[in-house]
Amino acid sequence: APAPGGTQSTAAGNANFKIAFVPKLQGIPYFEAMNEGGKDAAAKLGGTWLYQGPTTADAAAQADVVGTFIQQKVDVLVVAPNDPDSMAPLMKQAQDAGIKVMTADTDAPNSVREAFVNQATAEGIGNKTAETLMAAMGGKGKWAIVSCGETAENLNSWIAAEKAYVSAKYPEAELVDVVTAISSVVSNIIALTALVISIRRRPRHKR
Repeated sequence: APAPGGTQSTAAGNANFKIAFVPKLQGIPYFEAMNEGGKDAAAKLGGTWLYQGPTTADAAAQADVVGTFIQQKVDVLVVAPNDPDSMAPLMKQAQDAGIKVMTADTDAPNSVREAFVNQATAEGIGNKTAETLMAAMGGKGKWAIVSCGETAENLNSWIAAEKAYVSAKYPEAELVDVVTAISSVVSNIIALTALVISIRRRPRHKR
């Protein structure tokens, strides 16, 4: 008899199925944890889990990885897109090849993806990070955002939530800048350092 929702029976009926997951980039603990969980789940269902991503959060490099998995004719393709819009045509290509397409971590709402697995809501993440920062600042002063993906849908939705939350609740807090760095520790440190210098050079206005 089919399992509830059909997921288990579908996997059992295709013991050699292959699921490929393409993260924004490899090496980030969050994606590495997803990789371990995916491998464990695929093994229990009798399938094969494939994991590969670019070494930097680069949309073109990620597209190359996705193209390789399409050529390998995997059964399921899961992508955390660096640039959802530029990834959409490749996802359509995968679907046309008979591959089931999903997104995780970052959505591509204008694509053919059949499901999206998210870790939390944008408001939940954005509001919590904003409230934590404001608590540390005493609810007033200058603040800034360093993001790591200019076209990443999830990061931009978090930023929108943070801006809205602070604007509504903390009128004495001033957002001075939003800067983007490549997803690496070194580049984020460089971006953060430049931002701090920029803030310190801004004229201070007496209230």
